Formats: sequence, C-alpha cells, structure tokens
Amino acid sequence: MKIVIGVPTYKRPEMLLGTLTGISKQSISELLSFIKIEVLVVDNDELKSSKTVVDSLKNFPFTVHYAVQPERGLPFVRNKVLEEAANLQADALIFIDDDEVPRLDWLYSMVSYYLKNKDKVQAVRSPVYPVFEVDPPDWLPQEMYSKPLKLATGKRLKVASTNNVLVDMNFVKQHNLKFNEKLAFCSGEDTDFFRRLTGKGGVIHWLSSAKVDEFIPKTRMTFKWFCQRAFRYGSSGFYTMKLYKGYWYALWYFFPRTGWWVLKGLANIRFSKKSFARASRYILLASGIFYGALGFKWNEYEKTHGK
Repeated sequence: MKIVIGVPTYKRPEMLLGTLTGISKQSISELLSFIKIEVLVVDNDELKSSKTVVDSLKNFPFTVHYAVQPERGLPFVRNKVLEEAANLQADALIFIDDDEVPRLDWLYSMVSYYLKNKDKVQAVRSPVYPVFEVDPPDWLPQEMYSKPLKLATGKRLKVASTNNVLVDMNFVKQHNLKFNEKLAFCSGEDTDFFRRLTGKGGVIHWLSSAKVDEFIPKTRMTFKWFCQRAFRYGSSGFYTMKLYKGYWYALWYFFPRTGWWVLKGLANIRFSKKSFARASRYILLASGIFYGALGFKWNEYEKTHGK
C-alpha cells in the first residue's frame, strides 16, 4: 500500500521547510514493512519559488516529488495534488498545509487508524492547533482560528477541511471527485469537496490523536484581517451551500441564521474593543451572507500571509 502526503504551497519557503522538517521526524517503523510513504510538494508559483526548499533536503526519510501548478488558487493546486497522487498510484492521500507542522505521532496515528478502518471509512479528519507568532490581542476572538473539535475518535462527520485530512484515493477516483475551481480565492472548496464525498456515500471519521500545529503570523491578528475573515465566512458559506443544494435552499438555510447573527451582534455592542469585535463578527458574518446571496464572492486568499 502507498500513502502520499500532499503539501500544496505558494511563496512560503520558510514555512514549507518547517512542514517538511516535521514530516521528516515522523516514525512509522512498525508499519513500514507493508506501507510505502512518499511526499508530494505542489508549488502554486509558476516561478518555482519552493523548488530550492525541496532540492535542499538531505537524508530525507521518504521519497519527495515536486510538481508545479501555475494556475493560482486553492482548488487548482489541490486538484494538482489529487492528479499527481493518482499518477503515483497512491491508495490514500494525506493533505497538510504549508503553514503547519505535524506532531511526532501524527503520521503513525493517521495511518494506523486508516488501516484499521479502511473498509468503512473514506476520509479521516484530525485536529489543528493554532500557534501564534506573537501573543494575540485580548480583543481577538480565538474562534476565528482553527479550533480542535471536542469529539471522540470515530465520530462521523458531515464535512472536513483539507488542513489535516486523509482521503481514500480509490474512492476519489471512482467518483471523479475534484475541488471546485469556481472557488479559486474565496475558500470553501474543501467544504464543497467533502460534502460531495459524503453525498456519494463516503464516510468521514474524526481522529483526535493525529495533531498538527498551524502557524499564525501577526498579519492575521489585525482588526482588518479579522473583519475580512468574518465577512468571507458568510459569503463563502452561502456560495458553497448554493453550489451544493441550490440557491433557494441556501436562502432557506441561511436567512433565519442571518437575522439571529444580526441580533447577537447588536446585543454584543459594548464600550470595549473586545465586545465591539464580537459584535462586528456577527454583523459582518450576516453581511457576508447577503453579499453571497447577491452572487458575489470575497476573494480573501488572493493575499498570502507568512513567509
């Protein structure tokens, strides 16, 4: 059996090196007799800015492949990861982002759980813990970042994110699953992908032990970023639901919630930056829903944070 670790990247060589270094420290000696692990880096920069990082790797414990996807955007680079993993004849693919570092038992936990459950599970999602470059300001709501779900291992999920997830490549190929390229910079392509995976009968399990740490640069701790992220959650949430269930279903699903978020926002207005931030979050989330309902997308990921 072959398992490929896919790392999409764009102009963040320092972070990519941290990710690859974390992968190099993984130990799966008990599984190596019948599991082959390979690493795939897909560079979303046509100038190949990450190739020097890959070329600099010495005594890396796994074979590393490098590919380029010149068309910018998250679904394009993630589809290239799927394509290259299929070409490598991977049985399973683990997605990890280039701003994350896996903990020591990450790979062993992920692979061993999948092997025990591969006849009944098509994806395995695991937790991501934020690690801040500097102490976050007191006013900043921590729920704006990846927050590990408090679920028991084996809990069945409806959707997953691509920042720490394993997918069964045979199921992906059987159902021709791809990331929606209409969602190039607005995010939500992973939610859409896994909704369609479960819609085809795929099963996603939560695994609490395969942990990774996500680096949060200080540029993602500003009030401007906070407002843009809240607004994008709303707009991409509506847009992806529209793609999945249609426009009228998305209206039915979101508009009662939108009214509730506006009321919560107004109720949270106080004379402090923390309460004002919470109020802004709810109101901007609702505003993003309206923006999405009008057919617009907020392209938050046109800008890259981190090095």
